[in-house]
This record gives sequence, C-alpha cells and structure tokens, in this order.
Amino acid sequence: MKLASFYIFVLFVATHFATADKIHKKEYRKSYREALKPYLLNRWDDSNFLENFWGKLETVIKDDAVLDVLRQMGSFFEKFVRTTKQSSDLAEVKFTTIPVLTGFHEGTPNAGKERKQPLEGLKKETGNGSGSVPVVLWHGMGDCCCNPLSMGSIKRQIERQVPGIYVHSLMIGNNIIEDTLNGFIMNVNDQVTQVCEKIKNDSNLANGYHAMGFSQGGQFLRAVAQRCPDPPIKNLITFGGQHQGVFGLPNCDPDKEVCDILRDEVTGLLYSSPVQDHIVQAEYWHDPRNPRHYQNASVFIAEINNENRVNSEYKKNLLQVSNFVMVQFTEDTEVVPRESEWFGFYQDGQTKTVVALENTTLYSEDRLGLKQMDEEGRLIRYPIKGNHLQIDREDLDDIIDKYIK
Repeated sequence: MKLASFYIFVLFVATHFATADKIHKKEYRKSYREALKPYLLNRWDDSNFLENFWGKLETVIKDDAVLDVLRQMGSFFEKFVRTTKQSSDLAEVKFTTIPVLTGFHEGTPNAGKERKQPLEGLKKETGNGSGSVPVVLWHGMGDCCCNPLSMGSIKRQIERQVPGIYVHSLMIGNNIIEDTLNGFIMNVNDQVTQVCEKIKNDSNLANGYHAMGFSQGGQFLRAVAQRCPDPPIKNLITFGGQHQGVFGLPNCDPDKEVCDILRDEVTGLLYSSPVQDHIVQAEYWHDPRNPRHYQNASVFIAEINNENRVNSEYKKNLLQVSNFVMVQFTEDTEVVPRESEWFGFYQDGQTKTVVALENTTLYSEDRLGLKQMDEEGRLIRYPIKGNHLQIDREDLDDIIDKYIK
C-alpha cells in the first residue's frame, strides 16, 4: 500500500515540503512546524506526521478495487524506475507545487509583458459593509490552507494591501493532515460540495466574495462559480489552473521518449472507474488522442467544461462573475501543456499541436460563456514569467490592486 501511495506522490509531484530554492529546507520545516502546530492531530515531528498521514491514507481507501488498481500503479512505477533510473530525462527534477512569493524584479517588474488589458469599464467591486469584498483562497496539490510560507504568505500580503479585509483560506477536512491528503484522494465533486457549504455558512461571505485558486484549486473554484452561484463570486482569479486538464507528468518533457511512454502507460489506469472516483489528479487527466474516451471516463474536468452536454446553468452562473482572471506561468514545466492555464490544449487526435482557447469548440460554440466574457473584456489573460506558482510579489500586488481592492 505504501508503495502504491508513494507512486501517487511521485507521479503527481506531490511533496509536502516543496518550496523555492531560496528557502533553506531546515528553516522552512522549522517555521512550518511552529505555525501549524495548533492544526495537527498530535504533537509535531516528522515521523509522527508521516505515521498519521499514511494511517489516514490506509483508513480512507477501503475499496478493494481501488487498492488493486493502486497496487498495479505501484508495481508499474517500481518497474519503470528500475529500468529507467539512469535516464537523464528524469534527472534533477525540481518541484514547485506550492505558491512562493519571489520578491521584486529589478527595474520595471512588468516590462516586456504583453497583457490583454480589460476594457475601461472594468467592473470594480466595492465593499459589503466593511469597505472591501472578502476573499476566498483554495490551495493546490500537496499544500494546505495554513502553510505560512505559501497560502499564509498570500493571505498576509492581501491583508497588508487591503487593511481590514476578510480572507478565508479553505481547509478541506478537519485539520491540515486531512486537508493535505484530500488534495490527492478525495473526489473533487465531493470537495466542491463541501466548499459550497462552507462558503454558504460563512456569514462574512453572504454578500459575495472574490475567489483566488492556486493550481488545481483554480479549476475547483471555477466549479464552485458554476455550481454554487449564491453567494456570488465577484472576481475569479486562477493561478496556474489546469482549466482544460493535463496530459503529461510534471517536469517530465513529453517530447522525451521515457516521459511519453510513462504518460501513455498510466492513462488506462487513471481512467479506470475506481481511480476516477478517488484520485484527484486523475479527475482532470485529459487524453486528447481519444476525446470520446476522455469525455466518457472523466468524472470532473469534462463535466465542468460542458464537454458531453451543455449545462446552461454552468454558463449562466459563470457569466455572473464580474471578471475572470487567468494567470499563466510562462515557463511552467509542472502543467502539461501550460496553455491549459488559459484554456488552450492539444488539438484533438494528437499530442504535438497546442491550440489556443479561441480555436477550440469550447470557445466557438461558447459552451461556458468564455467568448462572451472575452468580447466584453472580462476574460483576462495575465502572464507571469516563471515556473509553476513562482509568483513575483509585484505581480501579486498588481492583481490585488486591480481585482481585489
């Protein structure tokens, strides 16, 4: 079981202590340990955390069919590593699965960036009694609500820029262990349902809120906008969200044979019903080579993208968002293809040519209202130079100033 679970973590580049190279790992662990101590089930230490983590994993996954599939995945990965351990394709992989503020660029921070600017009539939302619209944050894979060096850092920066603002960083579960674990093995649809209830029951959000989603939290908050329009999302901001899903392993170049083989081999497993029901990252795995298979097998990303049928409520509800801001990391090696962060993806039937949103059926038929939002200047494409979730503080402040204040 631990081997199979280890496979999931390696496959989707989940590392609980992932952070930027500039932060010394020992220092990171110390600050993380102290800040999160109140949230843990037991006294913090690495062995105790991992013991609880594995114990929770084995408690949650009781379905024999799921366990069988995970064992197959674990066995495949063990064989793969044994036969390719000398491959340079997988060497020196650096993980960037949590947001890290990288400070200020020298000179003009946004020089050279081509941004699609909103129309002059950009809808600026103002307060709901406190003078500012509250904010909801949803973290990404391998992270949790309250990590002081990722979501905590984002939260503090928003609070510094907008004094008195209410910021709700979502915890999926009862503590940070469950929150981290649920980012891997809790059905996304169940997570969205839970979040809709949390938001509905938070009186601070009753008049609406801005939503900021990081990595997979981006497409999850979009699902909230589409399924749960009350209270309403004012501005939806996604940082590296995989809006068309992914078809590739993080930091594994699909143009290299070993990565292409691995991607091909895992697709069948990821589309099996037990894995689709339990493994989060499988639920936004998008194989463009066989669109019909993907649409029939996917329990989340195909459904919220109106792939099989057009749910008019999804379109209506998303159009209620004042501005939809999509941040793409221009040097992203975690998300394959990175164009998914702006709703681009591989052209159907192959894995070489990537088409922009404007050239997709999703846009031409306006299945989600994205074309209408684009024409109205409410669909904002915001590029940030860097790898996945490496957010320059100046860019974050710019986003806060335009879409949160």
